[in-house]
Amino acid sequence: MIAALSTFAWLRWRLLANSLRADRRDTIEQLSRVASLVVPGLLVVTGTASVVMTVLGGWVAGWRSATDLSSSVWILTIIRGLLVVVTALVGLAPLIIGVHGGAGRHTRLTLLPIPRRVLHLVEVVTTLLDPWVIFVLPGLVSFALGLTIGAFRRPEPWVRHWVLDGAAALAAGLLFTFVLASLASLMTFLVEWIVRDRRRGELFVIVFVIALGCAAMAPAFLSRDLGRDLAGGPRRRALPSALAWTPSDWPAWTTALPSELYAEAVVLGYDVPEQERIWPLTMLAIEGGVLFALSAVVHGTVGQLAERGRAYRNRAMTGVVAVRLPGMWPGTSAVALAGVRTALRSVRGRLVVFLPGPLAAMLALFVGGLHMPDGLTWIVAARGYLAFGGGLLLGLFAAQAFTLNQFASDRAGLTLEFLAPIRDVDLVRGKAVGCGALLLAGGAISFVCACLVAPGGSPWLWMATLAGGMATFLATSPIAAWLSIALPIASDLSKTGMAGNPHSLALVAGSFAIAAAAVPAVAILTVFPPETAGLAMTVWLATTLTLSVPGLSLAARAIGTRRENLALVAQGR
Repeated sequence: MIAALSTFAWLRWRLLANSLRADRRDTIEQLSRVASLVVPGLLVVTGTASVVMTVLGGWVAGWRSATDLSSSVWILTIIRGLLVVVTALVGLAPLIIGVHGGAGRHTRLTLLPIPRRVLHLVEVVTTLLDPWVIFVLPGLVSFALGLTIGAFRRPEPWVRHWVLDGAAALAAGLLFTFVLASLASLMTFLVEWIVRDRRRGELFVIVFVIALGCAAMAPAFLSRDLGRDLAGGPRRRALPSALAWTPSDWPAWTTALPSELYAEAVVLGYDVPEQERIWPLTMLAIEGGVLFALSAVVHGTVGQLAERGRAYRNRAMTGVVAVRLPGMWPGTSAVALAGVRTALRSVRGRLVVFLPGPLAAMLALFVGGLHMPDGLTWIVAARGYLAFGGGLLLGLFAAQAFTLNQFASDRAGLTLEFLAPIRDVDLVRGKAVGCGALLLAGGAISFVCACLVAPGGSPWLWMATLAGGMATFLATSPIAAWLSIALPIASDLSKTGMAGNPHSLALVAGSFAIAAAAVPAVAILTVFPPETAGLAMTVWLATTLTLSVPGLSLAARAIGTRRENLALVAQGR
């Protein structure tokens, strides 16, 4: 086990060192590779600080709980809430990321002289280093130690109870971490198995989007029941009254949540026989064992899948009519149409079109389901253009896989475009037009969803919202082109996780650019009356168009010296 862990640590170090090698790379590409380590470095620093703060906070919480019984009520309530959030993140994070480390990683690792069971165990242990899990075990152990040591400052007979609570908290913390690691590994292997097949992966994306919409609706319905008793139905087994927390009428199945079992193992020593401590600890052990066994089964299935490439059959393009967008040069039109076709054939492109509208509608429904005295529900119902604007903004962020990686996301298609008689300026403008068409398609769906959910509001404000979204895109187009040329990265648009994302530094810069460019549009919609807002937004749209055209022309000048490196990156070399 130790040898396997050390081997994996050395392997990751060699991968990091090899990624910085600069064979056949120019200076900008070398800087791009070094810059890609900035965001991971910040994550490491942030993770280390969070672990230190969690250890200190756990120690103080345990010490305070042992020395002040009244403080233990709200301290345990906070811990239970945090553990619920962490459990949800562990279950959802692999789904959001898509593939945790690449679809072919486990198949290649099976070539190492490591037994399959040891390899699976190492993979489970490494999940404890995930950013959303790394602080859990140190924090829970620190809490248990603080609870135990603080017990000796209390007189008898409380010392015995608090020492037992400390031991139970330590055991429950270890078992809870075991459950999290097993759950994380199970979801990771399961998602990896799903996305190994393209059709299965696309079906997974559709199901996940629907589930995400249902999850967005759930808080709206749950909020209506807060503060009201549920009529009939099973009730959860009540915790000791001193540590019961609202809502106390949750269904009985919530007692099986790892966070609730952890809380029961810690607090049962107050007024319940000590033998009942075995119940929550046993349940945690059973849940962790079942999840671990399931993850081993899925891990074995993924490992047995042979690395085989699928030969895509070339289809003769018969009966295809050449289309030229009006008012554009042939090269610009060809690049734009090729970009739209490529995007609509990929999972990421379909998400840009179909995801923002339903999400914006779900958000509006969620706000509409809240019974709030400040009139927020009326504001959303009477101003449906806010939901429309939210869909446009979500589309801008969802399209970053294309806008911030224009010259690498289409892979071999970029080489064909370089070989074609297309000017650099037509290439840049065509990429921008293609991304804009993709966003307009998603904006049309967002408009329909917003009209169905919240049709209120002045028509001038609806038109101004559309113009504001277009202006935000035009304002960020030159920046996106520069970032795509300077920081290209090989990506796979068929993946819903990190494999399809642009360069991490470009992603951060592009997100700030979108947020900054959206400020004037938001200000116009907020300050000006409807008729004036439409006129002011038209002026802002014309201004951004006037600035973006020469900005794209300037960005095109940087392509000439980077053609070779852009082609190499696009092909994954």
